[in-house]
Amino acid sequence: MKNLLLTGRPGIGKTTLINESVRRIRETGIKIGGISTLEIRSRGIRKGFMIRDIESGREAIMASTDFKKGPNIGRYRVDISALTEVGVTAIHTAIEEAEVIVIDEIGPMELLSPEMSKIILRAIESSKPVLGVIHGKMRERLTHAILSNPKTKVVEVRHDNRDSLVSKIVDDVLCVVI
Repeated sequence: MKNLLLTGRPGIGKTTLINESVRRIRETGIKIGGISTLEIRSRGIRKGFMIRDIESGREAIMASTDFKKGPNIGRYRVDISALTEVGVTAIHTAIEEAEVIVIDEIGPMELLSPEMSKIILRAIESSKPVLGVIHGKMRERLTHAILSNPKTKVVEVRHDNRDSLVSKIVDDVLCVVI
């Protein structure tokens, strides 16, 4: 296994697992790059998503219920330029400079950008391990290419396995890097 992708229902803790795994892997001195996607909430209601470069900390609003233009995914409009400027740049830098690439998440919003789709596939096909989240209902050509890659393992996050997964994720990634 070179690539480890988490899937599971919304709110099950996939991003929390990725963030804790990144923290523990960094403690070993391994350089990690890539992206994380964070919810934007107002008064307990999800209003959108932020995309963050996990190495530089650069971030942008990727999708919002307040945007007036951009393609729709559900009740959100997506800012393709934010995906390109932050997401594509972060993943490209991670391919070039990091030892582990993080992509949280590979989903319908992220795949609206052709450049993002290309860089995600390039990361998956690179020699470096990818730790990521893949949206459970994605069935596009890109996700088929990712999921059919023999070096990619998909793990479903559930209530009964969630607590034990961080150690397993860290061990799996360290086995590939070290």
